[in-house]
Amino acid sequence: MKFFKNNIKDLVVTNFIERVCIDFELELERTVTELGENPLCYQEKTMSSFLFPALQQNSIRTLMEVYYNNGQTNFLDFYSLDKTRKCSYLIEFKHRFWGNTQKDFLKNDIAKWHQVNEQIGKLDKKAINEYLDSDKNIYGLSLYMLTVTVPKEETDNNKIEKYIISKIEENMSDYDWGWVYELPEALNYTNNNESDNEVDKYSHVIFIGKVTKLDEK
Repeated sequence: MKFFKNNIKDLVVTNFIERVCIDFELELERTVTELGENPLCYQEKTMSSFLFPALQQNSIRTLMEVYYNNGQTNFLDFYSLDKTRKCSYLIEFKHRFWGNTQKDFLKNDIAKWHQVNEQIGKLDKKAINEYLDSDKNIYGLSLYMLTVTVPKEETDNNKIEKYIISKIEENMSDYDWGWVYELPEALNYTNNNESDNEVDKYSHVIFIGKVTKLDEK
């Protein structure tokens, strides 16, 4: 677990993102231990169910699907007020898979990255203040998650990590921060164990994102 890029200016924001990433990963590990199923097989909407507890653990208030109106009806994926009571986070989340034979990002992968940042770009502090409690520092946070799958026989996780990060730099270079998590064995396989039927495995979870302070827009 580590940042592989961190251009966030505010240490409080950096610490919040770091703790949320760590607690998200612990939530994945708890799920596979307690329920015997690997949550990484799920797509974006269900994956939000594992992100929400990680946000809760680092906030005094966390909400999902928060309504606001900036000329049209909108719903924010997540809202969190952190434990310092100084910062509110307006979070939009997208999730994609890196396929086991994939060599580059697909058009839809890149489109999702642009989409999540466009959603943050439309946030307006005046409109948000009508619906959320904040005279606080308000940050828009785009959160893009990549679940990496590789051929079952692949063993060089360091090579995989470097390759995909290079592709992120090539295709999504405007991100502020990136976090990589090399998965433990318990999270490598869909059925919580290696079987002859499986041709691939999960190797990493990668988060990238951008941070925007709303009153600086």
